[in-house]
Amino acid sequence: MTGPAVMRSVARLLAITVVAVIGLGCGPLTPSPSGASGSPDGRAASPDGPAPSPTVLPDPKHEVYGFVPYWEMDDTIVDHVAATDLTTLGLFSVTHRRNGKLDDQNGLRRIRGAVGRSMIRAAHDRGTRVEIVYTSFGAAKNRRFYDEPKAQDRWIDELVGLVEEVGADGINVDVEALPIDLVPQYGAFVGRLRDALRERLPEAQLSVATQANEVGAAMAVVAATAGADRIFLMGYDYRVAGSQPGASAPIDRMDGEVKDLVWSLDLYSVLGVPPERLLLGLPLYGVTWPVTAPGTSWSTR
Repeated sequence: MTGPAVMRSVARLLAITVVAVIGLGCGPLTPSPSGASGSPDGRAASPDGPAPSPTVLPDPKHEVYGFVPYWEMDDTIVDHVAATDLTTLGLFSVTHRRNGKLDDQNGLRRIRGAVGRSMIRAAHDRGTRVEIVYTSFGAAKNRRFYDEPKAQDRWIDELVGLVEEVGADGINVDVEALPIDLVPQYGAFVGRLRDALRERLPEAQLSVATQANEVGAAMAVVAATAGADRIFLMGYDYRVAGSQPGASAPIDRMDGEVKDLVWSLDLYSVLGVPPERLLLGLPLYGVTWPVTAPGTSWSTR
């Protein structure tokens, strides 16, 4: 996807999560050789007939999506963004108050300020898209907000206005710890936000970041149904600092737990998340644990 030098450069971008993203959507299918065809029921062709068609493999798209958190938005970050080969830059993050008004936190101030605007210009000079990341973390906060349509309407207006104000290209919606019963309300919100965004900025895109678990998959389904342009599967944090040692983004686990990247991708597929809109986010970070001795018996903090 990218060379080692680019990957090392991208790794500077995010303290919480800088990810290389692989788009899972299929590109043009590989044509069969001229005159080749297979049996409709999947059986091999007759020895006297044409050769069977080869298995068609998808041509995945590729992208590097870098999140820059507000605590990395300093005097050195602009030059770094200007020198990094990203396809999308996510400015992390802004959020709302209980009534739907923009919360005047560090993320908002830095995105609106000189450093944020310089990052946007530097990204655009490279042909990189810029998304404002909207975060809402915590069950209690999400319960209040996603049960209050008037607050949502105000927030949609303010968030789209911020995108216009700073000249960004879209929004990334990162809602975590959403109570399961509010998934339908979340889907409706995503649809209204995308409609408002496209009405005022016809070329803008709406992405959603969803977790690699059951609730995240349900959110991905309703967001896709509501018209989200891209579904960003957060394929990381299967283990955190408080976990037993192991990979933060395992393809295959050896500790007896079920959830890994394959499990999550299978779940998203079974639930019908459109693969052409799905991005698999992979981490460029790891977690270290002290060990008591060589081997596979670890002691965690």
